[in-house]
Amino acid sequence: KHSKSTAKAQQKHSKSTKHNFRARRSGRSIDRSEAVDATHPTPFICYKHPSNLGYSMVGDPAVLCTQTGTHGGLVAVSLSAVGIVVLPYLALICYATICYRSTMGSSLTSYRHLRRFRFLFFRYHPDAYWYGLVTLLRGTFICLLPVVARDIPSLQILGMATLLLCFCVFQLNAKPWRSYIANYTDAGSNILMILLLICVGMSTDFTDSDYLLGTMAAVIFVLVFVGTMVLLSHTVYKHIVPAPYFARFICHHKAD
Repeated sequence: KHSKSTAKAQQKHSKSTKHNFRARRSGRSIDRSEAVDATHPTPFICYKHPSNLGYSMVGDPAVLCTQTGTHGGLVAVSLSAVGIVVLPYLALICYATICYRSTMGSSLTSYRHLRRFRFLFFRYHPDAYWYGLVTLLRGTFICLLPVVARDIPSLQILGMATLLLCFCVFQLNAKPWRSYIANYTDAGSNILMILLLICVGMSTDFTDSDYLLGTMAAVIFVLVFVGTMVLLSHTVYKHIVPAPYFARFICHHKAD
């Protein structure tokens, strides 16, 4: 009896170990996809020469952008990687996230769906099953920002800080991770990255983009002013036109 119980315990332990290993292994697929997102825009990230005679790749300064066949081949490979790897993977993640609620109605379909896409859902709380898609979109936006704001460091820093700050506020409101420590660690890492961007901005020369900095500061000031006026208007309206004392009133007939 003792040997049988020991064998059963070892069998259960091996099954749980295999399941945890598969979960950890499948969970790394999100990290790998973010690594692919980080490498595919490399041919599009170029910097201007001091003599204003052309551009070179940041990853390989010997390659001139849009002037050599080597750069054209790298661009073709990058676009092929986006069409073959990145876009189908994002489409699959969107499909799994959208179909999550519809598959939870049956125990068989829910088991199959969760088993197929456990790398996407097992890290987060069931009410925040969609946060895996949010994480992938955040990584994609972070990788595409240097491509969109090429050779404009001030816009890159401001855009990156805005992106991280918005996702940090959204993450603190949703608290998607299963552990409270993971939620606060995620928020803390975003805050540290924003502080790092501030340090980088203080050590960067923005003399060539004074007009752009002034425009962005004016836009931020207008947004703050408009937001404050909307909040004050809403407060005054609520004071002048108060809502009913009871949001919901339930009554019942009293028996004689």
